Amino acid sequence: MIAAAFAAGLINAIAGGGTLFTFPVLIWLGLDPKVANATSTVALWPGLFGGLFGYRRELENSSTILLRAPSCFSFFPRYTVVTSARETVS
Repeated sequence: MIAAAFAAGLINAIAGGGTLFTFPVLIWLGLDPKVANATSTVALWPGLFGGLFGYRRELENSSTILLRAPSCFSFFPRYTVVTSARETVS
């Protein structure tokens, strides 16, 4: 389990996808899939912040992109959900 956690943290800091290591190990240890998913997600958060700290110099000049891109990409799914909900209710 320690080896899987170390590998997941390393992979997650570089490219993401560390859950591919931790989730199967937690299932193998007998955890319920929902509990294993939540545990894996919470366990990998410190690695996220470590990777963010490690890449801070590369992120200095990209603050406008990081703030604008999520808002642009989230507009269309929200619009679709609101529109379909109005049609369903009517």
